Amino acid sequence: MARLQEPTEASLKSRVVRYLRGQGCYVIPTTGDGKRQGLPDLLVSYKGIAGAAELKRKSREKAHYNAADPVERWTGRGATELQARTLNAMERDGGYIVMLINDMDGGKKLFAELQHMAKLLEVAISQWMEERSAND
Repeated sequence: MARLQEPTEASLKSRVVRYLRGQGCYVIPTTGDGKRQGLPDLLVSYKGIAGAAELKRKSREKAHYNAADPVERWTGRGATELQARTLNAMERDGGYIVMLINDMDGGKKLFAELQHMAKLLEVAISQWMEERSAND
């Protein structure tokens, strides 16, 4: 029985970008050109909510890593230390949705998180508008 070959990061990136755009997301795929090292592979926004994702092959994941460690939680799943520092900085600065994706389920989870946050934002704005009009 033949084993399924793991998709390359480029193939995964293409599929995830196509999926997210199909859901109505604005997606900026970044490229590692040597000048912008450490940037996540995808910058994504959906209805005013922004997210970032680093894509890695599952085969790069270590068998054992400390998910509680701020750097190792990323490097254990295949990110470089520079990528880990960038992702951590984005989270510390209030980034709600920063993910490492290694399959299409991860891409779908990213969209679900964006969608959830957009709904929360919509409700908050609606409540604010109601309160504002009640006070006028």
